[in-house]
Amino acid sequence: MSRNKLIDYEAADNPLDSMEDSENFWPSFADIMMLIVMIFLMVMVVLMFRNWDLLTKLKESVLAEQKSMQVIEKQESENQNLAGQLENALSEIAMLRMQLLQMQDEQASISEQLETVEEEKKKTEIELGQIQLKLSNKEQEFNAVSQNLLILGQQLLESKSQVEALQQQQIVKDAEYTDLKRKYDKLIRPARTPKGKLVIEIVYTKVGDQVNIAIKTPDTPRKDVSRIELNQILGDLKQEHPDRLYLKIIFPKGELISHEEAWNFTSRLLQKYDYYYQK
Repeated sequence: MSRNKLIDYEAADNPLDSMEDSENFWPSFADIMMLIVMIFLMVMVVLMFRNWDLLTKLKESVLAEQKSMQVIEKQESENQNLAGQLENALSEIAMLRMQLLQMQDEQASISEQLETVEEEKKKTEIELGQIQLKLSNKEQEFNAVSQNLLILGQQLLESKSQVEALQQQQIVKDAEYTDLKRKYDKLIRPARTPKGKLVIEIVYTKVGDQVNIAIKTPDTPRKDVSRIELNQILGDLKQEHPDRLYLKIIFPKGELISHEEAWNFTSRLLQKYDYYYQK
């Protein structure tokens, strides 16, 4: 301690040396502090790079964890879907087993029905053979009957021709009888006369193709009428004077009227209205 004091005294005794020491001290201190700051900055930079690397790795690990969680969730959902599908498949398998059992039962029933059908088929074949045998016998009988029918048909044709010949003979005989009867009636029946009868005069004329008919009664003068009016007038007179009409039909000479046309017109009116032809 005495030594230190001595030094202090010496320094106090020499102020120039003290100033030099002070000037040498501050630059050294500044260098040391600069070095410390630079070291601190370097350490800070190193720490910042390390922290940045750690932060990046942390982010990557977080992202990887999120992805793994998503994969796990997706896997869980897929597992749930697979579990649902497995349950559906199991239920479908159970249903298919039930259907298989039902089909086996139905197959057994169908087999029994097939056996029954086979037995019925055999019976039917036997019956069919009997029916075919009967049918063959019936065909033989039918052929025999057909032959008989052909013979009978020929006989019928011959009989028909004979009947037609007899009918022709009968027609001829009837015509002869009718002619004889008409002649006989004319012989025994009084002649047609207008005496005591209502005389109706009908005039039939023809100009070219145009036919004109006129009628005259005791009460009305001659007038032209149509065929419908003529029949209407004659019908009314026949109702008023039954069995008293005497038709006098006139065909003027020189008219171009055929005999057939005149005969058809005359016979139709006489047969329908004249008293002589009503009985």
